[in-house]
Amino acid sequence: DKIKLGSIKIKSTNDKVRIVYVGILQDYRMILELAEIVKKHPQLELHIGGFGKLEEQIRHLAEVSSNIFFYGKLSYPDTLALENQADIMTALYDPSIGNHYYAAPNKFYEALFLGKPLIMVRNTGMSQIVEEQNIGVLVDYNEKSLSKGIFELISEKEQWTKISIKMKCIYKTAYSWKEMERRLWAFYSKLGS
Repeated sequence: DKIKLGSIKIKSTNDKVRIVYVGILQDYRMILELAEIVKKHPQLELHIGGFGKLEEQIRHLAEVSSNIFFYGKLSYPDTLALENQADIMTALYDPSIGNHYYAAPNKFYEALFLGKPLIMVRNTGMSQIVEEQNIGVLVDYNEKSLSKGIFELISEKEQWTKISIKMKCIYKTAYSWKEMERRLWAFYSKLGS
């Protein structure tokens, strides 16, 4: 896959655990809960980009918290570049919303592509694969479970390199554009015959 990463540089240079979220800043994605957890734990950082309803709240949190960084709206190559410089990615969607239950979120595929361990809400699109493949942690849709999940994943830090290799392999063999193209051609050729 010839996916280009942007040139954005992460706004910190230390050995804290970097969690990243880039996307629509709206309700039902546990964004504010994630920020509150990070704010309370100086060994963590939250790098957040995007735009939407919660933008001003996130901007304010970044101004008053030394371990929360806001990047605003980012291009897709810069989104991938920022995610690539972080340690952990998140896909935190409310499972009671039908679309979140059935959807296959971009964050899942981006995490696979970049080889970044993933924190995902249980019973949302693709969470079963995260659990089966042991490529992150599943949490319940509440702040307490999210906090527990973050520290559970951090406790497995020595496994992150192995997880990263596994995730990139899963992406390449099951979800890359090249593989999708092969599947589509196979499907269309069956329809034609």
